[in-house]
Amino acid sequence: MNKSFIVNSLILVPVILLSVIITPTLVQASQNIVLPQASTVVVTFISSEAGDNNLFGISSPVSQVFGYGRNVSRGTNYNLVTIASGSELVFYITNGKNETFYSGATSGNSDGVDHARITSLGTNQWQVGLEDTYGGGDKDYNDIVIKVTISATCTARFSQKCVGNSLYWFDSCDVQGELSQQCATNQTCQNAQCTSVACTYHYQQRCSGNDLYWYDSCGNRQGVAQYCQNGCYNDSCQNYYNYNYNYNYGYNSCTYHAYKLCVGGNVYWFSGCNQQQDLAQSCSVYGQACQYGQCTNYTNVIIQPIQPTYNPYHSKACYNGSIYWYDSLGAVSGLYQNCNDNNSCTQDTCSTNACQNTLKCDGSTCVTTSTDYTSRCPAVPITPTAPTTPTPTENPCGNNVCEPDLGETSTTCSNDCITTTPDQNQAAAAISETPAKSGIIEFLEKYYVWILGIIVLIFFFILVFKRFSSDV
Repeated sequence: MNKSFIVNSLILVPVILLSVIITPTLVQASQNIVLPQASTVVVTFISSEAGDNNLFGISSPVSQVFGYGRNVSRGTNYNLVTIASGSELVFYITNGKNETFYSGATSGNSDGVDHARITSLGTNQWQVGLEDTYGGGDKDYNDIVIKVTISATCTARFSQKCVGNSLYWFDSCDVQGELSQQCATNQTCQNAQCTSVACTYHYQQRCSGNDLYWYDSCGNRQGVAQYCQNGCYNDSCQNYYNYNYNYNYGYNSCTYHAYKLCVGGNVYWFSGCNQQQDLAQSCSVYGQACQYGQCTNYTNVIIQPIQPTYNPYHSKACYNGSIYWYDSLGAVSGLYQNCNDNNSCTQDTCSTNACQNTLKCDGSTCVTTSTDYTSRCPAVPITPTAPTTPTPTENPCGNNVCEPDLGETSTTCSNDCITTTPDQNQAAAAISETPAKSGIIEFLEKYYVWILGIIVLIFFFILVFKRFSSDV
């Protein structure tokens, strides 16, 4: 009985393994491709296993017909235009009955069935398999198989943003670029623009040199507030009485004779705590008037705030490879200096608001026999460089994609580079010559569950029959 059990087990193990091998596995994958940022898209044709010569292409966000499955060679690339961020790539397949089905949401298909399987192949690369039969057919998703590869594209000068109190350019990948506009002292940068703000006239007094001046709230210096005979320190005039009076009379917190102001037409001293002290100068004795803490011969002199005027040549900055004038509003107003020096042997650029003309005599910018090379470049013999040996890479032959740039041809890699002809009759004949599966394999693939069940029942029947015979 032990020998029989071992024999029966040896029969069942291969059957179970065979059922596992031929059981189809469905790979669940996402059903759409959405670009995370503006990108260039390349679609590569992989294969077509359909009975019909299906038409395929892309329908959104751009429309392009790629061709018929039997007429397109494996490895054919379709380069699409740059596509905006957030766009969903939708592909389609049209069968011989002129029925069209789309990838993406099932609501886009007339039968409401999913007709695509999208599988990620790694970073920014997917495989898309399309099904051409109404209702889903055999759902093998190999009637058209393509590969999608995206590459991020950053558009220069895509937007402007405030950085500090200046306006800078940013590309579409949100990388900061060159300065767009330096906001003036009476402006603030907000909402991607320099906005003028109202400056309060005579906002505060500050030392400038040896005297005290008025400043507006934007930091612009205005008229003199007080002339300081002994210098200006800590935004107030100093005098030789300060230290003695502070020490002898206990002015520990308030500076004695800190500044002068007009009171009743005369000049008076004030302490650092804004307390009026003794008379500094009597203006009426000399027939003068008091203004801004000093006697003056001019009365009723009102200094009006200076209104900002438009300046077409406010600043200079690099733009389009040259130096341009910018007006006081931050807009380009004219060319200041063309960085092109009319020398084909130099690389002409603009950096940090200055022209850069780098002479290159290695043949990368101008022909060694040109006039510019002869007149500008020194007579230094060019040492030829030894040819470099290309780094060996992994042999790509056998990935079912013909890659001529890696040296694959129909001779070196016949499995990937299959020579096809546009003749429909020859293509049909080639398909008909494909060896069909044997009847036994087809029978096992179709009825393997029943076969497995019958074998299990026979096994148990033998065990029961032997036990019953031994008891008798």
